[in-house]
Amino acid sequence: MASLDKKLSIGDENYSAMVVKVGKLFPLKDLDKLMGTYVLGNQVIIKNDVKENDVKIYFPVECSLSTEYMKFNNLHKDRELNILNISGYFENHGRVRCIKFHGNKSEGLLMPLSSLDYIDPNIKNTLNVGDVFDRIDNHEICHKTQPVSSLKMYENNKNNLNLLEGQFKYHIDTPLFYRYLDNIKENDLISITRKMHGTSCISAKLLHVRKLKWYNKICKLFCGFKSPKKLYYSEVCSSRRTIRDIEGNSIWAIAHRKIRNIIKDGYTFYYEIVGYMPDDSGKLIQKAYDYSCQPKTFEIYVYRITYTNSQGHTIELPFKHVQEYCTIYGLKSVPELFYGRAIELIDKDSNFSDFFTNLKRIFLDNVKDTLCKNDVPIEGIVIRKESFKFEAYKIKSSEFM
Repeated sequence: MASLDKKLSIGDENYSAMVVKVGKLFPLKDLDKLMGTYVLGNQVIIKNDVKENDVKIYFPVECSLSTEYMKFNNLHKDRELNILNISGYFENHGRVRCIKFHGNKSEGLLMPLSSLDYIDPNIKNTLNVGDVFDRIDNHEICHKTQPVSSLKMYENNKNNLNLLEGQFKYHIDTPLFYRYLDNIKENDLISITRKMHGTSCISAKLLHVRKLKWYNKICKLFCGFKSPKKLYYSEVCSSRRTIRDIEGNSIWAIAHRKIRNIIKDGYTFYYEIVGYMPDDSGKLIQKAYDYSCQPKTFEIYVYRITYTNSQGHTIELPFKHVQEYCTIYGLKSVPELFYGRAIELIDKDSNFSDFFTNLKRIFLDNVKDTLCKNDVPIEGIVIRKESFKFEAYKIKSSEFM
């Protein structure tokens, strides 16, 4: 990271800015004044005055530029919001989208280092290629775009305060693969699955600590006697970031109750709920993504299962075991698109450095989500390295973004 008085910080690395060096340039069909280049495997359109090896700031698709950054770089469509009285091309939310110019995709935004001059004109002289940030000191530069969801919270959050420490673990924020291309090697065993577009849920049966009886509390208070912990297994239900009331009427609780009887002691299920909200609103969980469900109904697709012992150590089930578990108990696992060695996805005339672009071409380019009745693109894919430790990466479809 750059050594400077100004502190670079990262919130969500997937949607942070990155200092990059412009690679090979190439012409684009019907765009005489623009050129194309690849940044971390993503095609980006730039002006033809940009040169190879120029150093720029790359903003990935689905991040949102801060209001301050847009103001001082005159990026707002509303000229009254800019420092100069000129119009830019961003709405107020500042969302970076995948856009097309005469059929040519641009998957991200490249900006000059001088775009940070409003903070400190010397920053551009101290940033290094590879620096990642979404904030400089107290200045926000960008952040993850927050989608508008039809989901509503129907109950007060009731945390499982008696959960034994170390038992429950939220799912990771799956990193974008283009930032970690070197983490998948040619002979790695991988699974590639369809990324479902719904809402995440976690259902588990984990160890809790039984509350002390009144006489145990008296012994502890006056005699210093500590009763041994009495442990028992009980259910846990959670949305992506909040433990939920399992008897409530939120969509997470309703989904949890559908599968509660097949979760064994110590197991945690991570899954996506897709389709419709189970109420009279008639709304889809995610706009247009019906997954062939009828109104008021939804489907559950499991993508991860773990087992946690009494010491809090977690064992990952390989994806093939996830599929087998789901088959035995009548659940659906996320659709598998590929299982094998990574090298198998490389053309004979290509080398492994083309792995990322091959994945996009094979699984994402112009691919529709055939699980849906509506005509919608696939959201993306998840690449999981089959190993003892859970390790997975995602690639989103440019059509989806």
